[in-house]
Amino acid sequence: MSTTHSVSKTSIAALIIVIIVIAASAAYVTQIQPTTITLTSTAERTVTQTITTTVGAGSTVTQTVPQTITQTVTRTATITQTETTTQPPVTTTTPTAPGKPGGTFIIGVEKDEPSLDPLFTQAGVAADTVQNAIYETLVVYDFAMKKIVPRLAESYEQIDDVTYIFKIRKGVSFHDGTPLNANAVKKSFDRILTTQSPRQSQLDMVKEVEVVDDYTVKFILKYPTPNFLPNLTWGTGVVSPTAVEKYGKDYGTAAAVGTGPFKFVEWVKGDHILLERNNAYWGTKPYLDKVLIRIIPEASVRALELERGGIHAAQLSPSDATRLKGSKTVNVQVGPAPRVIMLSINMNASTQETKALLDKRVRQAISYAVDRQALVNSVEEGYAIIGVGIVSPAIGAFWNPSLQVYPPTANIAKAKELLAQAGYPNGFETTLLNFFPWGLPVATVLQAQLDKVGIKLKINNMEFGAGATVMLVDRKYDIALHDWAGTGSPTPYGVMGAFYDPTQVGAWQWNLQNVQDPIMAFLVNEMAIQTDLAAQKGLSDAAQRRAIDEAWGVFLYYPNRIHAVTTAVQGYNLHPHPWYGFVLAMDALNVNVWLQQ
Repeated sequence: MSTTHSVSKTSIAALIIVIIVIAASAAYVTQIQPTTITLTSTAERTVTQTITTTVGAGSTVTQTVPQTITQTVTRTATITQTETTTQPPVTTTTPTAPGKPGGTFIIGVEKDEPSLDPLFTQAGVAADTVQNAIYETLVVYDFAMKKIVPRLAESYEQIDDVTYIFKIRKGVSFHDGTPLNANAVKKSFDRILTTQSPRQSQLDMVKEVEVVDDYTVKFILKYPTPNFLPNLTWGTGVVSPTAVEKYGKDYGTAAAVGTGPFKFVEWVKGDHILLERNNAYWGTKPYLDKVLIRIIPEASVRALELERGGIHAAQLSPSDATRLKGSKTVNVQVGPAPRVIMLSINMNASTQETKALLDKRVRQAISYAVDRQALVNSVEEGYAIIGVGIVSPAIGAFWNPSLQVYPPTANIAKAKELLAQAGYPNGFETTLLNFFPWGLPVATVLQAQLDKVGIKLKINNMEFGAGATVMLVDRKYDIALHDWAGTGSPTPYGVMGAFYDPTQVGAWQWNLQNVQDPIMAFLVNEMAIQTDLAAQKGLSDAAQRRAIDEAWGVFLYYPNRIHAVTTAVQGYNLHPHPWYGFVLAMDALNVNVWLQQ
């Protein structure tokens, strides 16, 4: 990855301080017990950019750094991996208790999707479920989120610090009859690497993909990184090259063709997505005949449909989970808290309309004014953990609650003091963008909380696809409410670095707050190439301290995932990965859900 990275002459001392902070905090590691191999590597990243610095209320200074700085990192590193480098072929197995074939599995979800193309899919229950049903990734996380196991790949091997070899399964065909081989895999990944999309930034560490033979592909990385294999486990399902060529720009809306256990049948936008069993599937055939995903925006309606048997599964709201946890007809499963609900503040002065937000004291005042505990109690009914930073408690090795700065129950006096210092003693007006069905209750509570310090919050409530375009493509907003669970890689760069990477500011890229900060850029660069777990922890803590202090956003809380299925559903377990949706059939994880009819 060629990553731009800002360094001004005035920030060199700050970077030295950051290095000291990293060294001091690098020793703290918990939970993850990875396999290690020792490698020596050199990574080169070219850096250049313009820096805009806030110097007071509404005032900024722009510096253009005329030179290009090349950062060469040479180190002997310990490569920390979540899995051994060579995986044996997966033997197809049948679930311990054989199920009964037949039936249509009906899932109620809160929102539709803009596309079923893996390139442009945004996180959501419908999208995530479809991704794992229609498409297959080369590798996948196990239920413990500790091992990465082969899926469409039969095995993989890490040759050196930047080279990986994948053996592709033989005898596999796409739903349109196109054979799966190394060329098809290469075309699918080349499409990711050359198309501007969220997946492109997810795999920006990949230099090239080579065909070794008919069923072997080689991935060559730009630099050593712990994020490559984890980033392959979601959103990178291999697509049919024939279908992509046939449908062109309509691929993902008119068709969705993979190798998975279910095939795409139809998509009526705003109403439902229908899948059917792939009878030519290479592995164990699904028990289910069909999967029907119904769009039911209201959480209470989904819960009622679940109770009366109109649907078999749904992601529940906390209030409905509380009500149904003792039900005799519904089983409630509470999972970990892998994502953060947060506010992002647009730091690009040219695309936002509330200049007060460019003052650090104003942003800190907002963080002090928010009562996170009240949000957890009123909106999530206790099914959440109070927000600290961008790393969630589910990322055990890097979760650090001691980083908390802003009080759980707000500090109104401190917020008013900071607003007065910034020249806004009577507050100001601004607009909050929300494009999530779950977001309106959160936005309404925040509106009342910020009103206590004089900040008048207007809520701009948009449909998901339109709102996502405003934030990720147009990037024209003041404050936005959204969630974040990282790129699928449970590492500092996967969770935090990708979010703050200063190069990710184009359409469909991350860095949602449009931050251009030299210290954070330095930390992000190190996260991308650092392979030692202890050093990663130090980088994680240092970067979170920077983000919390600068208050480019407000970390509200980490909600638990709550799935519920009727008692007719057999063999279902909630996968802890935040972007796996409802996993209904997957040989690699020995999953094959069925209905007791």
